[in-house]
Parts: sequence; C-alpha cells; structure tokens
Amino acid sequence: MLLFYFLLQVTRHSDLYTEIRIAGGWVRDKLLDRQRASDRIKVVVDNMNGRKFCEKVNLLLSSRGERVQKITDIRHKSSRCLERARMLLFDMCIDFVELRSEHYTESSNEEVRAAIDSDVKAAINLKFWRETIGHEVYLMMSSAKENQHEIRMICDMQLFWDVFNVDSLPPNPDVLETFCLAYMDDAWRLMQRVQLSTFSREQRRLALYAALFRPLCDRACVGQGAVRLLFQKSLMLKSSDGEKVRSLHWYAPIFSALFPLFLAIADPKPPPADYFCDGGYETVFTLDEISLSLRVKSGMIFHVIGDLWHVLLLLSTLLYRSTDDATAATCSLEDCLDVFHKVEGLIKNMCLENTSKDKPLLNGTDILGMLYIVSGPLVGRMKIKGLQWQLAHPSGTAEDCGNWMGKQFPLFF
Repeated sequence: MLLFYFLLQVTRHSDLYTEIRIAGGWVRDKLLDRQRASDRIKVVVDNMNGRKFCEKVNLLLSSRGERVQKITDIRHKSSRCLERARMLLFDMCIDFVELRSEHYTESSNEEVRAAIDSDVKAAINLKFWRETIGHEVYLMMSSAKENQHEIRMICDMQLFWDVFNVDSLPPNPDVLETFCLAYMDDAWRLMQRVQLSTFSREQRRLALYAALFRPLCDRACVGQGAVRLLFQKSLMLKSSDGEKVRSLHWYAPIFSALFPLFLAIADPKPPPADYFCDGGYETVFTLDEISLSLRVKSGMIFHVIGDLWHVLLLLSTLLYRSTDDATAATCSLEDCLDVFHKVEGLIKNMCLENTSKDKPLLNGTDILGMLYIVSGPLVGRMKIKGLQWQLAHPSGTAEDCGNWMGKQFPLFF
C-alpha cells in the first residue's frame, strides 16, 4: 500500500528511529478477509506524539514541492491516551497517535488495572467514541462472515453493558449477556443453513441486531423502549433501525404463536376419536378454516413488517420452541431449519410475502364517503376491517368489500 511506503520515507527523510504500527478498522477487516476494508486507519508511533510526526510528514511533502496538509488535533480531557492528530493522505483520513506504555510495580498491579479499565469505560461514554463504536458495531453486523467472536471479545473484556449501554443495568446481567450472545449465534447459524443469499445485507444486520437484543426487550429486563434508545443514544445509529428492531421484537412472539397452525397444515393429522376439552367435545376446524385464519392473521402482521418478513420468520423460529430464553436460545438447529422451511413454504403458497405492497381495496377517502360521519377513529378501524376482508378474499373487488361492510355495520352506512 502506498501509504505504508510513504510513512517509511518520512522516517528516513527526518532520520527518525521511530517504530510505526498500523491499527484501526482497516487492520481488523484485513485480518477477517473482508472484501471491502474500512477506511479507518490509525498510525501508532512509539517515540513522539501524533502532531510531531504529522509535522515530519509535511516536511517531506514540502521538500518534494507538494502541498502540505492541515493537521487537526483531537483531544479528550478524560484520558491522555486519546490524544491524536489527524491529516489527509492519499484521500484517506489518517489518525496519528503516540504509543504509550505504563510502568508500575507488582504491588500496584490491581490498582493500575482498575484505573485502565475505568479510563476505557469513561472513554466509551464520550460522544466521539460512541459514534465510532456504533459504526464498528454496524460493520460487524453487516458482514457476510462470522462476527460472533467480535461480540464475544467485548464480553470477555467485560464491556458488554458499556458498549450496549441501557439506562439501568438489568437483573442478572452476566446471565442475560450469555443469552444475548446465544441468540445471535443461533440466528447466524440458522441464516447460514437457510442460505445467506435469502437475506439482503440490511436484513442480515437487522436480524443480528434483533437476535442480540431479544432478551433485553422483556419488560422484566429493560423493556422495548430501552432497546430503541440503545440505538439512538448508546450506539448512535439510525433511529429507523431501532424502530425496525422494535417491530420485530413486538411481532415475533405474536407470529411464533401461529406456528402450531402452520405446522398443522404442513403435517395434517386427524384428531383422536376421544378428543375433547373441559368435559365437552372440542370444535375441530377444517384445514381450509385454519388456512383462512392464518392468512388473515399473518397478513396483518406482514402488512406492517413488509420486506422484513424473512427476518421475522427467522426470529420467530428461534422463539417457537420455548418462551424461556435459556431454552429458546439453545434449541436444535435442525429442528429450527425444518420449522423455518415449512412455514416459509406455506407463506409463499398463500402469496403473503408481498402483502405490504398490495394496494387496499378501500382507502380512507373511500370509506369516509360511505359513512355517516365526517372523520374520526372509526375510519381507521374500518380500514383495518377492510384489509382483513381483503386478505380473506384475495380475489374480491372494492365493490364486494363495500357491500360486506354495509351488511356488517349497517348503523354506520
């Protein structure tokens, strides 16, 4: 790389006995063999601060008759080790920082270690580093390769709740942290078995977010609202991603509750002759009735979830085995894959995958023209009723839907 050769020329031009190390996101991506490496490069020098080395860079540029570059100092009062200088080289924004070493006696080992940990955690909470960490998490989740070990490293360094900061630490944080990691591991393995090409890059990222934070959305822990704030304040990522993850968390248990009906259609079995409930015979629904009910209930969910229905199916599959986090996060991968494919096949057979793109037969204006009211919440409720009828009657017309509404709710028409 031209940058590295140029940096060596800087040391030779100024007779520097400086050891140069390269760090930052670029190194991580190269080690992970990612096709598109990050443009975040940090140059670490061992015997001078970043600004002085940048000045040596400009000396070389000036001697060649080239334009010198502006040097920007970046300092944070909370920690000296965060001081750095930044300049533009080869159309890349490069940070230069001095390598620091700490010397301490054996008796003070624990105190110094605690101070270092304290500095790291304090630095993480700075806005500058929040944005940087959020960007790195974004890259981890967007990768098409395994990324669990990167999150596991955060756990090993006992920084999980500092990186993924919530307003108040949940009960049993160590156990919950394990569940979070287990969910993400299972989601990634299931995506691989299903085929990664089934999911777009955005869908993979949202699936891993949703799986990692799934145990946090329990009200007994931090609640769904806290997960949304985690995106906005802790990771400083797009609020739209937080809203999408929140929707996935909300609808996953609702959708997974429909799985027994999906599987009843996929593997139909006649009820036993003595099948009864509460002392009386239970009503046995036909497969057509079950299918119609599923079409309406699933269609209403997909109407909100939209193109993320594959992600919802993935997360719901992991939840299906049990509502207990410890069990759900360790269920059999083969069982999950079987359930995923069966439900996916029925969704496609019912033509539900594009539900969110279907135009409503009756919009708000149409319904308002049919009602004896000016406006109000009743219009919204009627729109929902109309959408449910449309899902139950995929070949129906707007006139048919209007006639049905008139018969069902004669007082309003």
